[in-house]
Amino acid sequence: MRFSKNSIKVLLLIPFFAPSFVFGYAWERGKDNKYNEYSLAFDPGYKSSFDYNFDCSKLYFNDDTKKLVLTKYKEQGLSDRFTLISKLDIQRIYSDLDIKKEEKSDTNPQCDEYIPLNHYKGKMNFIGVDYEIGLRTLLYKKGEHRISVDSILGFPAAIHGEGGTNISNPSLKIGLSYANKFDFKKLKENYYEIMFAGRMNPQIKRKEFFMTLNLGLKLTDEICLLFSFEHNQLYKNSFERYAFASIYKKISTKGLEEEAKEKLKSHIEYHSLLDEKKIENKMGAKISYKLDKKYSLAFDYTYRFAKNIRPYTVKFSIIKNL
Repeated sequence: MRFSKNSIKVLLLIPFFAPSFVFGYAWERGKDNKYNEYSLAFDPGYKSSFDYNFDCSKLYFNDDTKKLVLTKYKEQGLSDRFTLISKLDIQRIYSDLDIKKEEKSDTNPQCDEYIPLNHYKGKMNFIGVDYEIGLRTLLYKKGEHRISVDSILGFPAAIHGEGGTNISNPSLKIGLSYANKFDFKKLKENYYEIMFAGRMNPQIKRKEFFMTLNLGLKLTDEICLLFSFEHNQLYKNSFERYAFASIYKKISTKGLEEEAKEKLKSHIEYHSLLDEKKIENKMGAKISYKLDKKYSLAFDYTYRFAKNIRPYTVKFSIIKNL
């Protein structure tokens, strides 16, 4: 099945299930109720190429990256209207990085301000920590209809690895969602949901846009199934790219005079591709199985439609409800 740029647009999915009901973005958790999901995701990653243009030279970055992601997602009902949400991602990132330098053949008067650039090739490992915290507010409730707004502060990412990189890139995401529960023949307590969201980042001039469409089915008292369709319009780069650039700055500036060192750093930061648009379409499925009143097991499969990526990711989860 092929998708065009006008395919269904949806937000990056954070699906979750309760043992007796399928919850989505718009559903309130309820006072004193808690939900915890612990998951391990395998992401075969991507191969990508990007470059930095300088007055006299050009740097070509080629990276091959894979990820192993451990996630803790939590919801806690503060009242029947407000739900506290938090999400912690700890990512183990494996990368092969190859940076090549090319001298420009055309003459440029500014080449008098020559900046030394070096070739680099190597394997690197990173630990990426991505944290989000926010509040879901129930705006409207009538029968099985819900309208809610999510306000999420994101703090991606503090990365530690070769080069001693440490990067912070905070953001604010606001999402408005509508959901409705329905019965279909013998399938009871199903739901459908749509969510629109935008994300603001002080380092990015343009706002990112997301839209989500979810369909949740309760097949039996023990088994729930979720289908999702997604589209992301992103302008920021993956935080691995920030790390690559920062590591290169540390490596390439060794032995340089302070003036040349600062010049190289400022040039790379200026050409950091923060305004480059990235479109990503996804479709996914998640099945959960109720073990007892508190615990469930879940399996996710997501297929992505975007440039340079390996298309699928899989995730295994343990869910606890209190």
